[in-house]
Amino acid sequence: MQIFFSVLAIIIAYLAGSIPTAYLMGRAQGIDIRKHGSGNVGATNAFRVLGKKWGIACLVLDALKGFLPVKILVFDLLMPAGWPFGAWLWVIGLAAIVGHMTSPFVGFKGGKGVATSLGVMLAIAPVPMLGGLIVALGLIWWTGYVSVGSIAGASLLPVLMLVMNLRSSSPDWVTQWVTVVLAAIIIYKHRANIARLRAGTENSIFKRQ
Repeated sequence: MQIFFSVLAIIIAYLAGSIPTAYLMGRAQGIDIRKHGSGNVGATNAFRVLGKKWGIACLVLDALKGFLPVKILVFDLLMPAGWPFGAWLWVIGLAAIVGHMTSPFVGFKGGKGVATSLGVMLAIAPVPMLGGLIVALGLIWWTGYVSVGSIAGASLLPVLMLVMNLRSSSPDWVTQWVTVVLAAIIIYKHRANIARLRAGTENSIFKRQ
């Protein structure tokens, strides 16, 4: 029975993460977001194609796709039932992130995982996540490039996690290594953006003079 509920929890987290928020928002306005902007079904393209209001809403909802599965399935259901806790945080969290990146509802494609990873990390390790988020938002405001903020925030996260672990009497090394893997995945997913940044052709989220 425990195996059944474990598999069910993973499936639920994956399906929650795979809800194509930006795509659905675009469809509500008669727009297939996959055919506009970068073609990505993430919050950045929603911001660019659908507008500021929709982009912010998409960011929040995509983050909730990571936060809620961890909070509800692990903290509120599995942990009170006495299940082994540690790794389950990331089993469920990664299921949601993979769902966002490989949504079966849009041909097993998806976003780059930044917003959903943000939600998962806010549920598991909020202090380093908030530190990385502040840096990311500052760089986005300063440069106008979401990709710069996303890459910098993802890269900084393992460093902040390490600082916290070294100062903790009960370090969380599972989360430490997962943040390293997540940073690598997010940077890899931004490889086209990195190429455009080098070429000076990356799209700014702001209209600058």
